[in-house]
Amino acid sequence: MTADRVGRWRTSRLAPFQSEGYADYVAYARAVDLPRGRADLQAGTAEMDPGRSGLYDRYRLLVGYLLQRRGLSVDELLARRMDRGEVERQLVGDVGL
Repeated sequence: MTADRVGRWRTSRLAPFQSEGYADYVAYARAVDLPRGRADLQAGTAEMDPGRSGLYDRYRLLVGYLLQRRGLSVDELLARRMDRGEVERQLVGDVGL
């Protein structure tokens, strides 16, 4: 899905949270509950660990944060590789959530 939007080469240059999270975000077709997701991330729930759960909830949360809260467009989200750790720090530190 992401490759269809920006091309295979650009998709291969993105962080996994961007490509997989965007695909999950679109597939779920609803807004992410950011406060709940942040609480799950901070609690270290299994759903937030793709390695343990096989789910991309953590990635969908980060994409939702960037699109819903930070106001990025999809094109901005997929324009360049982003640092997952930095986005997570911004999400956890966002006092407005």
